Amino acid sequence: MNWTYYVSAFANVATAVGIFFAWWQIKNSKNLAITQFEDSMAKEYREIAQRLPTKALLGEQLEQEEYRDSLDDFFHYIDLTNTTTLSLS
Repeated sequence: MNWTYYVSAFANVATAVGIFFAWWQIKNSKNLAITQFEDSMAKEYREIAQRLPTKALLGEQLEQEEYRDSLDDFFHYIDLTNTTTLSLS
């Protein structure tokens, strides 16, 4: 066996190791992106839920004025729910 055999074998092993690390990095990047997306959605849900009347969150009946004042926030919540559902499909 000459030195070209060893160089070729080393190159093959180095390529395999490189491919493994590239796959591992892509997998970790994907998991990080998913986690960041989920965190951003949770943050938006919390921000909207803070603006909703506590009575509505507890399932109690709202007065007309309370309902009118928080109607935009209800629509934002529903829209965010639809957006999240479409994003996860």
